[in-house]
Amino acid sequence: PLTLIEPPTETNTALLGFDVASNPVMLEALELARDAGQMSVSGRIQTDQNGSGAATTVAMYVPIFTKNTDLGTVDGRREGVAGWVSGSFRVSDLMASLQGQIDPNVGVKIYQSSTSANSDLLYDHHPGAWHDAVNSAQQTTKVIALGSKQWSLRMYSLPAFEQKFASDQPWHIAVAGLS
Repeated sequence: PLTLIEPPTETNTALLGFDVASNPVMLEALELARDAGQMSVSGRIQTDQNGSGAATTVAMYVPIFTKNTDLGTVDGRREGVAGWVSGSFRVSDLMASLQGQIDPNVGVKIYQSSTSANSDLLYDHHPGAWHDAVNSAQQTTKVIALGSKQWSLRMYSLPAFEQKFASDQPWHIAVAGLS
């Protein structure tokens, strides 16, 4: 169960005592962190912590082991785990903190897998815009390792982005240079 939470706001302290292992997605991440002995990121968790509606959240867990734990074996880590340090992040809040870092005419999608399947979508900066960008000349997908998970970050230009950089100026310069 949660025994300490920061900041100690009313909303946060209401979670004290919550058994994170009761949530299968969180339990999987806890066990993975413990067994691997390293940070693990959960899959998608739907939360409504502040009463403003469901938000897509992920949690990161780092295992803490007792002194003299045999960290060289899974059994040793299972026997020696004392707890976890965790942090949870609303994906939309995390991305909002990057406001101004990403051009508003660039679409961003984040998936909780390397396959970019719609069922794995964690974040969509421009919901519904993907159909406009399927034939976009400017698109890329990067796979990012987060602990033992792989996420996909897909970025693509929206029509306004392409219009901003579309120009026939090189033709004007070439024609002017020939005269």
